Amino acid sequence: MGSRLGVWSLPAGPEGSASPLLIAKSWVYGKDSTPNQRRIADSFVKFSVNPVNQRYVAIATEQMLPVNQKVPIPVGSSQSLKAMLDSERQALHDGSALTVRSQTAVGYKQLRYATRLVTEMIYGEHTPKQTATEILRAIQ
Repeated sequence: MGSRLGVWSLPAGPEGSASPLLIAKSWVYGKDSTPNQRRIADSFVKFSVNPVNQRYVAIATEQMLPVNQKVPIPVGSSQSLKAMLDSERQALHDGSALTVRSQTAVGYKQLRYATRLVTEMIYGEHTPKQTATEILRAIQ
């Protein structure tokens, strides 16, 4: 859909605030890693959360907010980033967010399924109500 697809934060409804799904990505170190593997992994983690790299990824992809709280988010140049930031702030403020803290085998499958449903909705295969109902069923 390209530039015809708009992104905005979810509005409040008659039942209260919207409940966006926030995903907290995390790094995990293997317990059987060698000291050298851990050193390399630690170096990569530090590289990936570096403010310059976090800002670059946010701007380049417009699909995720930086995890590093010190990174300024350029909301003036990206409606997608602004919508994500507004949704995150709203959810964290009122406690309405459903946060996936780890992607276990079941959680990851549910997340992939929800992503597929949203994509199908964008292309008109399902209504927003059908999609929301099915996502809620899948994550419960």
